[in-house]
Amino acid sequence: MEQFEQEKRILEFEAYMESKLTSIEELSSEDNEVLFKKIIYFSFLESLAKAAYPKDSVKQRFIKFLSEFSKWQEGNCYCPIHIQKQNLVSSDILDACSLSIQGIYNEGNRNYATIEKFALNNSNFSQNQDQCKFSYLLYHSRNALVHQFQSSNEWTESIERRGVNSPFYEVIERGEEIFLNPTNYHMEIIFPNVFLKKLAKDGLSNFIKYCRKEGINPFLRYYSERKIYEKEII
Repeated sequence: MEQFEQEKRILEFEAYMESKLTSIEELSSEDNEVLFKKIIYFSFLESLAKAAYPKDSVKQRFIKFLSEFSKWQEGNCYCPIHIQKQNLVSSDILDACSLSIQGIYNEGNRNYATIEKFALNNSNFSQNQDQCKFSYLLYHSRNALVHQFQSSNEWTESIERRGVNSPFYEVIERGEEIFLNPTNYHMEIIFPNVFLKKLAKDGLSNFIKYCRKEGINPFLRYYSERKIYEKEII
């Protein structure tokens, strides 16, 4: 009987979260659809992370959830652009980063093995290595979005034209002087909404499997420490 009730709660949680995920796609806004959907996808991922790791900090559980449940393979890779921007490593690694960045942007080459090989053998890099991973950059992208209402330079028509369904790099120009001053631009990593949607769907599916395996009622963690009218829900 107890096992039946547990499965019932899991199915209810799955249906509840799937309905929320579906409703995101139904959102329509003439000017801010991309921005609003991105905020909600991040919120959805955070709600799952809270249910998975209720006692961890927001940052810890968000990144841990991506690693354990989304199966995002590139999440633990190092971003060459971020390494180069932060000047965290020696000149030989920066040279390798420059080559990697050029290959990624011009040819779509997403092989980060060279960067990882250089970076892990550099003692100065070890203290800052986590902040250069794509999963951490996704979390910081979430911070700018949620706390400052700032989204990346994502254009729906551009993404649809390319068929992009994973993070990509975009050259961001600063003003009309770019052709006179080649340094008047920068490269930015874009986490498109189709990618966030995939993280959310895969994360939910894998979290439900985890709950079944471990015999967990996800609602108890989902509402963990939530207070309504100063009364804690147990």
